[in-house]
Amino acid sequence: MSLRSPIVRGLASTAPLLVALAGCTSNSATGQGSLGGAGVGGMAGANASGGNAGLAGAGGGSAHGGAAGTPGSGGGAEGGGPGGGNPAPGTGGGGAPGNAGGAPGIGGGPSGTGGTGVGGGLAGAGGGAGGASSGQGGSPGTAGAAGGAGGPPGGVDWEPWPAVPAVAADVCQVALFHGGDALSPPVPADIEIRGFDPATGIMKSQFAPFGNDPAALSYTVFTPLGSTVGGCVVSVSPYGCTEWVRDTHGNVTVIDSPEYDARNFSLSLLDASRFGIRAHGLVQRRYTVTYDAAGTLASARNARCCGDPALTFTEDAQHRCSDVRWEIVDDHGGAPLGTIELEHWTWEGNRLMSRVTTSGADPGQVSSVVTYTYDADGTLASTVVDGFASLAQASAMTKGPDGIVDYLVRTVALADGSRWVESFDFHYYQPDANVVRAGQLTPAGRKRWNFSPGCRDVHPARRTSTSCQFEPLSNQLGVHWEDPYTTPIR
Repeated sequence: MSLRSPIVRGLASTAPLLVALAGCTSNSATGQGSLGGAGVGGMAGANASGGNAGLAGAGGGSAHGGAAGTPGSGGGAEGGGPGGGNPAPGTGGGGAPGNAGGAPGIGGGPSGTGGTGVGGGLAGAGGGAGGASSGQGGSPGTAGAAGGAGGPPGGVDWEPWPAVPAVAADVCQVALFHGGDALSPPVPADIEIRGFDPATGIMKSQFAPFGNDPAALSYTVFTPLGSTVGGCVVSVSPYGCTEWVRDTHGNVTVIDSPEYDARNFSLSLLDASRFGIRAHGLVQRRYTVTYDAAGTLASARNARCCGDPALTFTEDAQHRCSDVRWEIVDDHGGAPLGTIELEHWTWEGNRLMSRVTTSGADPGQVSSVVTYTYDADGTLASTVVDGFASLAQASAMTKGPDGIVDYLVRTVALADGSRWVESFDFHYYQPDANVVRAGQLTPAGRKRWNFSPGCRDVHPARRTSTSCQFEPLSNQLGVHWEDPYTTPIR
């Protein structure tokens, strides 16, 4: 049976991911149970020995009405001329990077082409098309060539957003689109209705039927700092739960399945303070985490085996995670014993700006460059990955940077208060979209989440710490899209 969850459902059509969270490692664990359901953090369930299903998940959705698209903004000194709902270019002058133009129109008539910002720096999101019918809005405008960095994030052209089912203003609808592009027929939306109780840290996710998946109900539990501690899928029998046991510093030490009475589920079982202290079934993963005399994270590794890299962490004088050393310390993995990669983090204040991975044997050999950009409000706008590291990104392939994006995540807020988040994997083994990258039509694995206006306050706490942290993670774009530490990197 297919199970759905906000944390793991983004994995349904993407390759396995290993994500570094402030210098953390994530490892695909095996879910236990005859259900073979997805576990928390992307634990693949369907093994023959059986076990419990996995954790609740998340996505994105927006209400599309019949309102006209908002015209693009920013001309003059800001660059990026007016977007407008027609093909005419904007007239803004050069200077500072341009403001984002008007977001794509919502519920407009025929799709309008956003205006091209002239003389802007960053890409302007052009104006949307208006109209009385329920079509989609205009595509975002392109950046001006003068006055700053030109082109859309990652060099991937913007496209009109898919139409999203209407929903009440006070409802958080998360609509996930698997694949699709401007040249192909529309793809259906995978719909989740989400609620979140800050007092208990419990997120409720009600999924509509989608494809071969039936309707599903799941819960995910977060700490007051926004970290996942576990959750349950309760629309199956027996229901399945997974928990992440954390130490007093918030780092994960065990992943297991707590023993609940499957016949008498209640939300009281999801008390975050009880995770890690109740009886549990099979332990899926156990980790050894060490600290220095000051209580700063020093190292982490799988307490058993096999092939997982051991990590060593270093923070700078401002207690920001600055360097992570990845090393293969046993011969059970795919990489040779003793393989080392060094990941260096750079910051501007408390904003993570880049992560550069080099070979431990040759620091001049760069295997991956990850860069982050932020919008005017300080919200993460894009994550651009050029090249792949074999350990830091758990990539089966190694490819050095060549100036062309290999993996991209970017977001844009619309005028109605909704938001789009989209990801592209240009080396995914089963591409489901064709998009224009660096001027060339290129296949990619693509996902687009739409978060309705009602989702603005429906989320766990957002991470503010810059310290190193160890945590096995899966794709968390459906929940923590704004967090550069949890942005999936293949």
